[in-house]
Amino acid sequence: MDKASYPKRKSPAHQPILDISKRSNIVFLTVCSSERKQIFDNENAYLLIRQSWAIESSWKVGRYVILPDHIHMFCAPAILIAEPMTSWVKYWKSYVSRRWPFI
Repeated sequence: MDKASYPKRKSPAHQPILDISKRSNIVFLTVCSSERKQIFDNENAYLLIRQSWAIESSWKVGRYVILPDHIHMFCAPAILIAEPMTSWVKYWKSYVSRRWPFI
């Protein structure tokens, strides 16, 4: 499949997380690079992404796979009243982008 034929999403393809008391929320999340550029295929990118996840402690990342143009991960709130997942993703994407020396 040609990258130009990938669908253009304007919003997440999944439903919002429902908070159910005394039950953990584990979310499977996929984050793509801009225009699906293959920029994650080096060790420096891997280390920078992991560092950004470690700094922001409101969500924790469990199992993950970093592919050349996207990331798959299982994540869950690390604190009782965590910030919204979209804010957390925006934070670490911004953190990585500001420190990105590879482009």
